Amino acid sequence: MILVHPWALLLLVLVPLAWFLPRRPRDLGEGLLRSLLLGLLILALARPLVPTRDEGGRLVWIADRSASVEAPAPSPAAQAEALPFTLAPHVRLARIDLEGEATPLGAALQRAAASIPPEGRGAVLLDSDGLSTDRDWARATQALAQRGIPVHILPRRARPGPPRPAAIEPRGELRVGRPARVVVRVRDGEADCRVRLIGPEGVLAEAPLEEEGRALLEFEPDRPGWLAVTAEVEGRDGAIERLEVSLAVQDPLRVLYLG
Repeated sequence: MILVHPWALLLLVLVPLAWFLPRRPRDLGEGLLRSLLLGLLILALARPLVPTRDEGGRLVWIADRSASVEAPAPSPAAQAEALPFTLAPHVRLARIDLEGEATPLGAALQRAAASIPPEGRGAVLLDSDGLSTDRDWARATQALAQRGIPVHILPRRARPGPPRPAAIEPRGELRVGRPARVVVRVRDGEADCRVRLIGPEGVLAEAPLEEEGRALLEFEPDRPGWLAVTAEVEGRDGAIERLEVSLAVQDPLRVLYLG
């Protein structure tokens, strides 16, 4: 047994007051009953818990049925046949469905972790195309790793959609006083789409999409620190998709010239 608030047991020193307040008991039985009730109330404030171990284990299946997935997720029975491992009879299966336009994988992983008891055994099956619409999935996976909960991946094919930025990668160190090179990788890119890199004060650079599905953009930072940039990809139909990141810009190099 564990106590959530063990400090509450310090209130047990007040139990003798039950023999005097609000008045003296009429007999021994009433005094003992008062003391017992007050002691039980203090014990309830301490919140005793008896941890139990889930011997059967639990598998949490995150089924991505969002609009970006090419085909809907199969039924649990059909999915069990495609698992890369055998599901033991005593393992309980829980399912989290992701539907609609958004794919919040970070929130789904947090729900999966909450579905597994703290002292129990379990695993997570991520059945998704990986196109997360939230940015906090790394924190959720780190929390699962700290608990020793494995995450098994079943990759699914993404439905072709409008071109959208997938990553913003600086080439080398960004420093004030010299050109900065940034590569924007585009998913489902079209030959004639344009890529723009936008900073706090406007457009920093613009370039066409290359055959490798990326665009190389160059600009010169004017101040050190964190630079919030947005990559915009505009398709042939005028639709614009965006991706926001922060880039670290270093101080300019200071060189002492002795002539």
